[in-house]
Amino acid sequence: MCTAVSFNKKPRLFGRNLDLDRRYAEEAVLMPRNFAYPYASDIKISIKKGGFALFGAATVIGGMPLFYEAVNEYGLFAAGLNFTESACLKDKESGKLNLAPHELIPFVLSSCKDLSEAKRLMQGVNLTHDSVSDEYPAARLHYFFADGGGSLAAEPLSEGLLLTPDPLEVLTNEPPLSFHLKHASMYRALSPSAAPDNLGKASRGAFTSDWVSLGLGAFGLPGDLSSPSRFLRAAFTKLYALEKPTEKEAVNQLFHILASVSMAEGTVRTDLGFEKTVYTSVLSSESLTYYYTTYGDPSIKPIRFSERDLTKNTLVRYPMFDTI
Repeated sequence: MCTAVSFNKKPRLFGRNLDLDRRYAEEAVLMPRNFAYPYASDIKISIKKGGFALFGAATVIGGMPLFYEAVNEYGLFAAGLNFTESACLKDKESGKLNLAPHELIPFVLSSCKDLSEAKRLMQGVNLTHDSVSDEYPAARLHYFFADGGGSLAAEPLSEGLLLTPDPLEVLTNEPPLSFHLKHASMYRALSPSAAPDNLGKASRGAFTSDWVSLGLGAFGLPGDLSSPSRFLRAAFTKLYALEKPTEKEAVNQLFHILASVSMAEGTVRTDLGFEKTVYTSVLSSESLTYYYTTYGDPSIKPIRFSERDLTKNTLVRYPMFDTI
């Protein structure tokens, strides 16, 4: 259960909530231009050193970063979100760029400067069921890609990797983006209005003058923690949240947006326990900064990468948690 968002015009920022019922030793990781990613697929022969640098959160297995989300040095962002029911992973196909799910984010971000390049590249991609190891099976995900000019979802469905423009610049989990966009169209009447002007006459009659509240323009906005409801709430909040002129102000605003869809431990039960928002991140390619909060510490912590980090040939790694 996760939520990803693209926000603000300048500086452009990207963020996500990672909602899990377990931990995978998450770290903030920069993959520099000269890092040779150990691609397991047959596409590795066409990957050379010297790709674009990228940074985000990852679990590092045997020196290989498995990115949850990342942005590259040109401001192209990607995040993987759980898509367990609909994801259709395939055998390798001749004539396709066969990639394992964990390879898509580093491959696209190290190869493409913007969303249009990423879209062209992914039109030839076939996501396979190849995994990192028996301990880490192939992740069943769909992907949110964004830059300063727009967003799209990349979803491995039966017909192939479907690339769908995302005008709301938000993605959660199941079902596919096409459902979320159609569902959102039912809530067009919502607004930040102080009065219930968007309600029908019969509904307005239920609100007497002695208890009408600010915020009734959003009356009917779902408040549960399901993926469709989080999609709507994040889209509504992002749409009306004021953009900010400085990175400090915009980062703070995006953390507030993501807080509107965060998860308190105990509210969603799983077979292993309870989901919670393990971390919330905001990424800025402009300042090469990874901002994050954790469930146990809501203070915003910046990890600032440098231009020098971009040219190294080994991963730059920072722990995000005091204990794992």
